[in-house]
Amino acid sequence: LRDHTKLTLCLLRGLSRLLALLSSWFNKTLGEKLLEHLHKFTEPDNIIAAQIWTPGDEPKVAAAIFDLFSLLPQAAQFVEALVKTTIRLEAVLPRYRPCELISPFREPLSKYLNRHCASASGFFLEEHRLGNPMYSDLFLDLLKRDESAPLRKYMSGRECTVMLLNVCFERPLAIIRSEKNSATPTGKTTSSSLAAYGINQWNSPSSQRKLEVVRQEIEMKHHYLSQKIKEETLLTKSNEIASSAADQPDTQVALQAARRAVERAKEDLNETRRAYTHEISKATFQVLPDKDSPTQRPMTTTALELQYQGFKIVEVLISHDSAYLPEHNDVVRGFRWLWRSRGRHYRLLHEEEM
Repeated sequence: LRDHTKLTLCLLRGLSRLLALLSSWFNKTLGEKLLEHLHKFTEPDNIIAAQIWTPGDEPKVAAAIFDLFSLLPQAAQFVEALVKTTIRLEAVLPRYRPCELISPFREPLSKYLNRHCASASGFFLEEHRLGNPMYSDLFLDLLKRDESAPLRKYMSGRECTVMLLNVCFERPLAIIRSEKNSATPTGKTTSSSLAAYGINQWNSPSSQRKLEVVRQEIEMKHHYLSQKIKEETLLTKSNEIASSAADQPDTQVALQAARRAVERAKEDLNETRRAYTHEISKATFQVLPDKDSPTQRPMTTTALELQYQGFKIVEVLISHDSAYLPEHNDVVRGFRWLWRSRGRHYRLLHEEEM
């Protein structure tokens, strides 16, 4: 086991059977050594160049190493390392030929996470991970697997349900509660109130077209100004030549007119640039809630993504356990609020601005 080049499928299967029978006899550093071997397979060029295994067997060997972690005692500390290693192994999987169509690493990862449900749920139910498709897609796929019943059962527990509500739905539910407790009338919707629900009116195609028209207008006026400057330069040279020869009042008049045209073109261009800058500032302006506003923490792109992922997780749990919703009234109540919420209504009306 000290050298990854000595590992074969037969050896790893034998070690798996031995661990199943005598897991307590093995040193705790075995997990660290196996993890070190797994990292070698994230560098396919080196593995293939070594020509140790039959082409196409390299991912199977890595999966067999992976499978040993579910048999190790007291191995909860490897959750983060194994999840990240899985992502890295799947990223380089197409470079092994012939390429596996289905990842061979998710089944052993699922078996491992089933033994360490608390650590697994704590790892994935973090805002920065659940809002990242790289982690959220992996977690949802693991939850859907047939062998993930223990993990789904733990996720359906009271502790995980509270964690899920806090991570995925805390902000939209807080906005709804603030609106219910606020005596302020609804009134007319503004950019500020829409931004509180994650709606940016400047993301709409019409607003983008408006900005594009102003950009084109700036280019046209800049071109026009360049032409006028060239005309002024030519007239200045002509005036210098004419003044050395004889007095030419017509040339002086034309030169003054050209200078006035240049000044007008400059003012027009600057005015258009100011208008464009104003439009950009409105497009990028981040609305800060007033002190008396019921929405102290407006919805952001991250908050909307977390809410979406929360819905998907609950959907998976419901599809495998029909008793999930009857056992969790707080989830039902929260979803009813979200369904009837003002934010959902506004987002439906402004889908193109999301």
